[in-house]
Amino acid sequence: MKKILVCRETDPRETRVALIPDDIKRLITMGYEVKVTRGAGEKSGFNDEAYEKAGAVLVSSNEAGYEGSEIILRIMKPES
Repeated sequence: MKKILVCRETDPRETRVALIPDDIKRLITMGYEVKVTRGAGEKSGFNDEAYEKAGAVLVSSNEAGYEGSEIILRIMKPES
């Protein structure tokens, strides 16, 4: 099973999120395991509860979600 992490964006101006809860549902039905960093969807109007309801596992930070993730999704490139 492929494991995906949806990161919370670190740029305070960024309001987008890499996946919305409906996307999470589809991926889970396809056999993916999806983790979402807490607060990842807040600026896009999606709270943590919506991601949990879709089947995602919430993690406390981007760094906490990296371990075991095979696919890491984000909008902006990581900071160096």
